[in-house]
Amino acid sequence: MAPFIQRAGIWVLDVLPEISNMALAVVGVLMSFPVKAEAVEKNPFWRRVTAWTCIVLGVSGLVVSAHQRHESESRLETVAANTKTAVDELSPHFSQVLRDRLRGAVNDHCELPMS
Repeated sequence: MAPFIQRAGIWVLDVLPEISNMALAVVGVLMSFPVKAEAVEKNPFWRRVTAWTCIVLGVSGLVVSAHQRHESESRLETVAANTKTAVDELSPHFSQVLRDRLRGAVNDHCELPMS
């Protein structure tokens, strides 16, 4: 598959919840006009097309949005776990450096004997 087509497909999947929300909003606005609503209600073909389009867009937007939320949460948990591991590994070193610097600062400025 061409890289452009692959990137376009990934982009469409990323923005599918927003596209479905926009399409459903447009259908809602169009159906608020009495003339348009009557035309759709009187024609069984357009009534079915409108209903199925709304159902497919709504469900697909919901599924993609839920997947994106789940993926985001797992990435955040991974980042938090990696950060905790790094902090736990580096804590003893940094606390020793901090103690040494504080001792040096106290010795340099206060001339207090260290025991």
